[in-house]
Amino acid sequence: MFEVSGRSIRISRGDTGLIAFDAEGTALSEKDLAVFTVRRQSGGIAMEKVIAPEGNQLLVPFTNEETQALREGEYVWDIRVVLDAETDAEGRVTGGREVITPLPPSPLKIMKVVGRV
Repeated sequence: MFEVSGRSIRISRGDTGLIAFDAEGTALSEKDLAVFTVRRQSGGIAMEKVIAPEGNQLLVPFTNEETQALREGEYVWDIRVVLDAETDAEGRVTGGREVITPLPPSPLKIMKVVGRV
């Protein structure tokens, strides 16, 4: 199961999916990047993805390996857009001209599965 309801995300552990965000009100360019972050309730980063815009959309894919690596439980996510992004040698965003957080941090739940595949 991969379900998005409003800003809440629920994923069965090990499932794949794709979330699309429209960058309404901001014209994105090839110099811009977004950072999608998932944190544990305790505050540690569980997943971080750097996303290049496709037109004025940000597509965040989730692979089987990524969701399988997350423990069952409650997390929080956000996405931040960095205009004229600067990156380090490993591709992590280190700065930019402006940072925009289009949505407030929101819940993400990784759900237990009983079957083995």
